[in-house]
Amino acid sequence: MRASSGEYVLLSGARPATSAEIAEHMEQRSALAKYWVGDDAIYLWLITHDGFHSFVIPATLEQTRLLVASWVENLEARSEQKPGEGLAERASRIARADAVERSGAEELGRPLLVPVAELKDIDRIYVVPDGPLSSVPFAALRIPASASSGPAHSSKVLISRFEVLMEPSESMVQVLEQSRAETERHGALHIAVFADAVYSSSDPRVPGSHRRPTESLSAAETLRLATEAGMAHLPRLVGSREEAQQIGALNGLANTDIRLGFRAEAKAVRERDWSQFAIVHFGVHALLNTDRPAFSGVVLTRVQPNGSAQNGVLWLSDLYNLRMRVNLVVLSGCHTANGREVPGEGLEGLSRAFFFAGARSVVGSLWSVEDRETSLLMEKFYGNLIREKQAPAEALRRAQLATASAASTSAPYYWAGFTVQGDGARALQSGP
Repeated sequence: MRASSGEYVLLSGARPATSAEIAEHMEQRSALAKYWVGDDAIYLWLITHDGFHSFVIPATLEQTRLLVASWVENLEARSEQKPGEGLAERASRIARADAVERSGAEELGRPLLVPVAELKDIDRIYVVPDGPLSSVPFAALRIPASASSGPAHSSKVLISRFEVLMEPSESMVQVLEQSRAETERHGALHIAVFADAVYSSSDPRVPGSHRRPTESLSAAETLRLATEAGMAHLPRLVGSREEAQQIGALNGLANTDIRLGFRAEAKAVRERDWSQFAIVHFGVHALLNTDRPAFSGVVLTRVQPNGSAQNGVLWLSDLYNLRMRVNLVVLSGCHTANGREVPGEGLEGLSRAFFFAGARSVVGSLWSVEDRETSLLMEKFYGNLIREKQAPAEALRRAQLATASAASTSAPYYWAGFTVQGDGARALQSGP
């Protein structure tokens, strides 16, 4: 047990925070929206620094599950490759899915967001979801026209009005407030980047890659667990190399430790002294096993330069045991923000593990995003974070809005999957 860690103590067994305790730690112009999905209704508690309101939303658990599943399925239509589908057929299918997605965002937003939209003098929402709502990219839900400030009969996505942070637990507000001074940074940001990992002995970077060596038992076990999680064949994330180079160019190579290919090792993460780093960026795959959460993890290089297999996975237990008291962890790989539901206290996912390790905020994705589009969004995000010195939540929101404003990436599929959890409202640098 990590008795010295306030994060560990509060997140592992403390009683849930009361509304008064949450309100005491809420910033001005911020609100916490806590949802709880019951069998016959959804309950919403809204907490600001000077008030508490509760609402009962008439929607059964089954209705909510079906509506969320339908919306997310249509939102992710671009990720599906149908055998034998021509370009015209694909375009037609996606156009239909986009129309259904928009109506679904409005249908879900109508009950969930009207109380939020009616808040006055609020710019930031901390969302604590529950049950099927944990899979919802709240940023893309639409505020009904009656509650939006836009043109008549025009709904608006939530991030057009608010910064949106997704929290695993309402207790996070207390945790972050109590340890805020411990990770304040001054001067240049030091960033570590792990990207473009080597996942297969057939990777062209492996000498003699046309001859596949016999895999060790540990590698075979890793592959089996990957298969269970739906990621049996891990493709190379070529775009993550470009991401890494862009981060280095923005932040300066002297302040950026970039580990690519064979150097993007799990061993380097375990052994690193993280005390001088503000940000850790993982441009690699994530492995999520919702049936066996302990076998979820971050997948780094699994092959040595000679082609032999190595353990390249940071399992959940490895993440819990890290001493990574950094301001921000970025997981730009696939399916990184979801995890197993823990009744009453949030998600047992990768984000939670990084909070245990000491990270103050985590950026992750709710679904698989295409490699190229991820790189483009990440470039905007880091430009806002480093050049403009914006807080992670503001930097991501502006990157998402910029991505949504471009015709080729306007669909929520390209931008809404990324979420900020934790203390994302605080700028990482205190000075000019």
